[in-house]
Amino acid sequence: MKYVTPEKPVATKHDGLGKISFSVEVVEPENLQDCIKLCGSEERLVAFMAGQIATNAKVAARAYARNYVVAPGTPAEAIPGIIAGIEKRGQELAREYTPAATTGRTGSGIKAKAATHDALVALLESGEPITEEMLAALVNIAK
Repeated sequence: MKYVTPEKPVATKHDGLGKISFSVEVVEPENLQDCIKLCGSEERLVAFMAGQIATNAKVAARAYARNYVVAPGTPAEAIPGIIAGIEKRGQELAREYTPAATTGRTGSGIKAKAATHDALVALLESGEPITEEMLAALVNIAK
């Protein structure tokens, strides 16, 4: 095992002290044996991985829901259908999540482009006429 310093420092806002930011070193296992040793046993490693995968899968679904763009002027009666579609796609994203599928994909550009794509697909599926303003709003998401 080795210790590494993550790119992002620990950052928080303290009520009395203001903003606090500092770098830390964290343990980084270098192989499967290090992972087992760090967790205490194979069973605990599996339990840790299961929990981490569940957390990351929920984060993917939550990000989709949070970043979903509703077209301006969408009628109120369409909202329940939009929410149902978000729930369906969120479930799909959660079920499809694997750490292997996300390896190498970093940066907000990927998330923004995915959110733009999903919003465009939803807009097309809604059957609503697409205006220039709607397209401009979608382009702004990917920036």
